[in-house]
Amino acid sequence: MTTIISSEEGFKCEKWFIGANSSFQTSNTDFDVFTLVKHRAANPGDFKITEKLPTLGQKLPGHQEMYLTDYVVSDDAPGLHEIRETYKGFADDNQRYKSPISRVSQNTNTIPIDLHVNYTNTKFSWGPVFGEGDSPNEFGRILEDGKFLKFGPVPDGQDGRQGHYAPCTKKNSGPHCRLMGVTDFLGAGQLKYTYSILSKNKKNHGRLVGKIIAISGGDPPELPDFRGNESDWLLTSFNSNAITLGSKANQGVFYRLEYEFLSSLGGWNRLIYQDGSTINLSKPSTMSWE
Repeated sequence: MTTIISSEEGFKCEKWFIGANSSFQTSNTDFDVFTLVKHRAANPGDFKITEKLPTLGQKLPGHQEMYLTDYVVSDDAPGLHEIRETYKGFADDNQRYKSPISRVSQNTNTIPIDLHVNYTNTKFSWGPVFGEGDSPNEFGRILEDGKFLKFGPVPDGQDGRQGHYAPCTKKNSGPHCRLMGVTDFLGAGQLKYTYSILSKNKKNHGRLVGKIIAISGGDPPELPDFRGNESDWLLTSFNSNAITLGSKANQGVFYRLEYEFLSSLGGWNRLIYQDGSTINLSKPSTMSWE
């Protein structure tokens, strides 16, 4: 409940009264905003800019976390002087943070064919064919020093066979030619999970950037396994932006915390990336896919 000076009290002490167009706007994810409009009867020539005006940073009566951020003084209204005061902050004195916002994005990436879920190192082996095609054993596989180069029927047992069916030409486009020359494919890329929150509490997670993180809460998307290996998250970015409301003499400090996580494809390599700690996140009010 917002407590402000009443109209009758205004007449007694300042001769100001609360305007009917005062407003109070609450937000689930951002600052609450209270616009307090005061009027008084105007006599020609009696308004002086040097008279007592509001002090930036003063608190809204009855609220310890709502700060005056700006005000406008005018006498444009016929027969009235006006002061329009804007307070921002958390209307609830006990509230420590607003509801966070999270986003998930995913695009397609060019991926080496030997990372395809149907690819194995077994001779002749190419797993279930999507859509069309005969036996996948008909697709040759060209290796160099044991490393996959490309598909294509090749003779002389380079892929473990005694020979090949036929050359792949315009006249011969048999099923064994369907993958000839393929080196990579478009597949679902890594998931990016971003999370931001407006808070009274300062956090320092910068030391965890570049480390494998376990996310507790926050409602991140479920990560798929890859070839039996569990995927996980890497903290790729952390920003903490301090937001000061009011003036130097009287101010409130809030923090906009922003996180960015990137998923792995079957787990980040722990020979390269260090394990971090668990980051505890509040459940967001909104989550969107981009």
